[in-house]
Amino acid sequence: MRPLYKKLGALIPSGNTTLEPEIWSLLPPGVSLHVARLKLRADTLEELQRMVDDLPVQVDRLLDAQPQAIAFGCTAGSFLEGTGYDRRIVDAVSAITDVPCTTTTTAVVSALKELGVERPAVFTPYPEWLTLREVDFLTGAGFKVVSHRCLGLEDGMNEVSPGEIYSIARSMDGPGVDGIFISCTDFPSLSVLPFLERDLGKPVVSSNQATLWMLFRLAGLDYRFNHSLLLDRI
Repeated sequence: MRPLYKKLGALIPSGNTTLEPEIWSLLPPGVSLHVARLKLRADTLEELQRMVDDLPVQVDRLLDAQPQAIAFGCTAGSFLEGTGYDRRIVDAVSAITDVPCTTTTTAVVSALKELGVERPAVFTPYPEWLTLREVDFLTGAGFKVVSHRCLGLEDGMNEVSPGEIYSIARSMDGPGVDGIFISCTDFPSLSVLPFLERDLGKPVVSSNQATLWMLFRLAGLDYRFNHSLLLDRI
């Protein structure tokens, strides 16, 4: 098979320690990930809004790596101000470069629709106010959010154990739920997704999984993703 030699780019919060290792764990030979960091220490309104101000400098730095696709890799930062906010971020990046761009929230919406999920349960590590903004965003995108649960965290999302994430996400299944969405690119959930899908018999989507899936599409990679959007190793 001919080597791929594709480079994927991500703009991620400065304190995020989960997105990179989770994405690297799924990359096939010849595909690499390169990041630039947007200043963010906690999921407060002020810091999330300020991330966008850092875009021009960090996009310019990321372009030095010559990626074939770029993702704004922060879920909360791309739904913060409601329906269409993710598009505004894509437009801001597109004003700097013609490299195809997505946001995590854009990717999540596309992934849920790809899997036929219409009535998700949403699990986040965020404070309640931020989780409710995500529910509103998803509602505006055409989903009926059956239930939501949050951990109330402004930071430390990466310290929650996958086992705890599994237990809470599994408990959210119920009447009318046709899929589970686990939000936040710094929430270490990738390792439990196959077990949740097996035990629930329903699609389970995480922020990082959806982000990588969309980066592959934008970069023109023809590696397959299986029904749970995890990479088939072919």
